[in-house]
Amino acid sequence: MPILLIGIALQWILYPFQFFADGDVRFNFISTMVSTGKIISMKYSLIGPLFSYPLALIDQIRGNHYWLLHYNYILLCLAACILYSLLNRLASRRFFIVFVAFLFFGSMFPGHIIHYYGEVFSSICMTLGIVLIEKKNTGPGWILMILSVGNMPATIVPLALICIYKIVREKKYEYLLLPIFAVIVLLVDSKLRMPRTSQGFFNYFLDDKGFTTVLPYSGKPGFSYPIVLGILSELFSF
Repeated sequence: MPILLIGIALQWILYPFQFFADGDVRFNFISTMVSTGKIISMKYSLIGPLFSYPLALIDQIRGNHYWLLHYNYILLCLAACILYSLLNRLASRRFFIVFVAFLFFGSMFPGHIIHYYGEVFSSICMTLGIVLIEKKNTGPGWILMILSVGNMPATIVPLALICIYKIVREKKYEYLLLPIFAVIVLLVDSKLRMPRTSQGFFNYFLDDKGFTTVLPYSGKPGFSYPIVLGILSELFSF
């Protein structure tokens, strides 16, 4: 345990935290909101950045961006503590230490916590939501899962799968309402951050694209990246 804590502390101290790519877009949004009180147009969801508002406010007072840069890292540490409090009776302490070690040093998280990206917020909300639902704390669990979808629309797939699982298991068809609530959150989010709701709702699918390189599928909107290479990158990324 002490070695794990030392490693986590060294990450905090030594990692090259910076605003990059879509993280930089989110940073400009929340910085403008803190300094002017206005919501400016943004192609990505405002839900994740809104939860970092207290850190942005502290940074404005201090005159730097130190705490906002560490936002995703703080989320990951809080998630690990919450997971331990929820699951400590279901798994041994040794198992949890190994799990946290892989989470912090052997997953996609190390590459995402340093750039103020949105994936960390959504994945944490989805994970904690599922655990809370299985622990019979359904209200907060579903809220977290819907926030996950609102921040990153692609996570509506796991939300729908969990709803199907619950319908089959419990024979309660009101779970069908939850993806509808998630879509409503997406629409409200789009309305707040873009002049036209449809523009904010669909730009994830039609207008977002990566860098243009020599590869023929690069720099194109939509899902142009070959799925086989995407799966390989998930399996072998770290």
